[in-house]
Amino acid sequence: QTSLTLNWQPAPTAAPTCALSSNNNSPFTGQSITLSSNCTQSPTSYTWTGCSSSGPTCVTTSTQAGLVNYSVSGTNAQFGTGAVSSLGLNWTQSTTVDFCAGNSNAVRLVEPWGGLSIYPSAYGGQFGTNMILSVQIYVPTSPSSYGTSLFSAGISEYSGQGVWSETTLSRSSCDFRPVDPSGVSGPISRATTKEATVFGNHGTNMLPGQTWYVNVQWLPGGPTCGGGCASFMGFQWPR
Repeated sequence: QTSLTLNWQPAPTAAPTCALSSNNNSPFTGQSITLSSNCTQSPTSYTWTGCSSSGPTCVTTSTQAGLVNYSVSGTNAQFGTGAVSSLGLNWTQSTTVDFCAGNSNAVRLVEPWGGLSIYPSAYGGQFGTNMILSVQIYVPTSPSSYGTSLFSAGISEYSGQGVWSETTLSRSSCDFRPVDPSGVSGPISRATTKEATVFGNHGTNMLPGQTWYVNVQWLPGGPTCGGGCASFMGFQWPR
């Protein structure tokens, strides 16, 4: 026995009508956002302007600040292409600095919001003596608030002695500058311990629609990694 599930829909009676929206209406330059078209009349293809996609959603970014206009229209076989739906977004110049650029010891990872812990397999598992780990996290716009707003991220070693590490939570990658509570000219949180953990709060400093980085490096003195420390990173997400 075999089975197949089909989603039956009404036959189109007109050309598609679409409404265009963004998951972030106040994006910063360099940030990735997702544009979504909500269309009626069962379109089979989409035509985008200002964004490259052939489907109902499109991921885009901008390196320049200012207003950018996007549009989409849907097409079905019975009635052709419908009216164009447009959306204008004002991109703001980001204060983010890529301190990892040109650093051959920097390892970059991306962790989805609310994801699982980063296990050693994500970056090889051996944290080298001069290595910097920079984990990018995007704070989504939905939901807009949580019952528990606390966010934390920490690095830990296993199968060996703990070593001194420095961890920061910053708008910039590989950022180990002095702490700046505003997040403009430095990380908002720093920890220097054998199991360094940093903290932030959703809605207070980690605002929806922003990109953040958890940065880790080992410090000289005391126990060292030698050829590499077996380490993993764990997260606590707002709930």
